[in-house]
Amino acid sequence: MRVTDTLPCVTWVSVGRRRPALLRRFPLGRPDPPRPPLSTEEELAFPALAAELDLLRRELVPRLLRAQRDAERHQRRHRRQQTVMLALAVLTAVGGAAQAAWASSPWPGVVTGLAATGATVSAGYALRRRSLPEFQRCRREAEALRAVYFRFLTGTATDLISAVARASDRD
Repeated sequence: MRVTDTLPCVTWVSVGRRRPALLRRFPLGRPDPPRPPLSTEEELAFPALAAELDLLRRELVPRLLRAQRDAERHQRRHRRQQTVMLALAVLTAVGGAAQAAWASSPWPGVVTGLAATGATVSAGYALRRRSLPEFQRCRREAEALRAVYFRFLTGTATDLISAVARASDRD
């Protein structure tokens, strides 16, 4: 029996770069690069669609990958902002409880005030950066472009350029 089988808290260390479940979705580091809807191997499996796939690869895939990358960037920024605000709110609550417990000491009140100020500044910064609306806009564009990709392959979107323009203008 391995140590990781008996101690679930050690599992993330023994696996290597895997983080605890609480932190897995926290946006640290660089995101994985966006992938096109079909891999090269999948494209080679359909030689009859080679001309269409080549046109899509030239005209649509760069815009789709850019929209996916921008959506991921804005989503990670939004998650970081929300995590910082949540941590500062918890620190404010703990500081308030500490102030109630040790009323004779001024330091818990100072910590509470600083944490509350930090949470307020962070919330204002998040509103100015508009990361959630930008994430939603970029994700909507990426999904619309993905739909155009497959509609073009199935023959339901015959004019690729106008379909891409319509998908990009949905704001």
